[in-house]
Amino acid sequence: MVLSPIAMPATISGNAGIMFGHASVCLTGNRATNRTERFQKGYVKTWDRIHTDAESQRRELTDYERERIARAQEIWNQGMDPRRTLAETYLRSRCLEISDRQAGHVFRFHPRCPWRDETAGRTIFVPALIAAFRNVFNDQVTGIHRIALRPDGRKIGRKMFGVVCRAAVKLDPVGPHLAIAEGIETGMSGRPLGIQLPVWVLGSVGNIGKFPVLDGVERLAIFCEAGKASADNARMCGKRWRTNHKRVHLIHPKAGADDLNTELQQGRRASA
Repeated sequence: MVLSPIAMPATISGNAGIMFGHASVCLTGNRATNRTERFQKGYVKTWDRIHTDAESQRRELTDYERERIARAQEIWNQGMDPRRTLAETYLRSRCLEISDRQAGHVFRFHPRCPWRDETAGRTIFVPALIAAFRNVFNDQVTGIHRIALRPDGRKIGRKMFGVVCRAAVKLDPVGPHLAIAEGIETGMSGRPLGIQLPVWVLGSVGNIGKFPVLDGVERLAIFCEAGKASADNARMCGKRWRTNHKRVHLIHPKAGADDLNTELQQGRRASA
C-alpha cells in the first residue's frame, strides 16, 4: 500500500513502517514500502464543493426518511449473531474475521432478509450479512448495508437501505484518529494489513466526498480505491477537512490491486 499525505509529509521510521501521529501504520515483510508522496489538493469545482459541503451538514429528517429509518431498524432488530453463519463464511472467503465487539453491534446475520429482485420485479427473501449504518453524530441506527448470500456463502449482490448519508458502519469506536473506507471488505482489510486505526465504512464513494468534519477527530485517513471517482471524492473530503485545520492522509492499495481487500487476498495467496 502507499500512504500519501495531504499537505503533510509522512514520517518513515526505519523499515518499521509509516507513523500516523501516535498511531502506527505498520508495513512489514513484502508489504513494506518507502514510497510516499505529498498529496496535491488540486482543483475542486465550486459547485461540487458547495453541494458536497451542504450534504455533509446536519439537518432535520423528512417524514419519508423517518419511515425508511424505522423499516431499516426493524430489519436490523431481526438479525442474529453472525458467527457460525453464512455471513462469517462469506467474510472468511475475503480473508476477514468478525471480532467479538463487531458481532451483534456492527454485523448481524438475517436468514430471510427482504431483497428486491429487479429482474422479477418483486421482493424476495434471502440470507444476508447485514451491517448497521449509525448516524455519525449521535450513533442512532439509520440504515443497513445488506450483502445477499447464496447457500454456499458466495455473494449475490449488495444494497443499502434507510438513510446512509452522514452515517457510517462503525467498525471501531472513534478516537482522535479515524480512517474511512468505501466498502465493508476494504475497511475490514486495514487491520490485517497492519493499519492500526479505527475504521468507519461509508458504503459508497459519494459518501466519502460528503463525509462531515467531526469534532474530536484531528487526523483522518482515507482508504482509496482504484479509479477517478475514488480520487475525486477523496479530494473533496480532504479539502473540507484541511480547510478545518485537520490532518489528512490517503492510503492507496499497492500496484495491481483495486482496493485493500484485493491486496490482502493477493498477499494471502502468495504466502500460502
